[in-house]
Amino acid sequence: LFNNMKLPAAVVTAGMISLGFATSFPELSSSNNKYSLELRERCLDLKRLHIVVALIAVTSELIVVLWSAVEVNQLTERRYELAYSVWDLIQRDCDLAWSAVNSHFILG
Repeated sequence: LFNNMKLPAAVVTAGMISLGFATSFPELSSSNNKYSLELRERCLDLKRLHIVVALIAVTSELIVVLWSAVEVNQLTERRYELAYSVWDLIQRDCDLAWSAVNSHFILG
């Protein structure tokens, strides 16, 4: 039920770690005066923004993995009343977790 989000989120997180932190904007050499000071400052701001966005995305995907694992454990350990369908079970007993997992997956 929640594993369909947990595995993709883990794979996406692994890819984002390498893309978000191992790579960065190319450095503008200070010896070359080809670029204006304003452009250099804008590039530094974009580099900082890139790091912040990468941190938010990785954190959001890690929340998906964590919350999915917890909810799968809850589904296997607790006893629930019979439901007419899986969707009825989600709406009745797992609505917050389902909403959080899906919204964080999309956000990340």
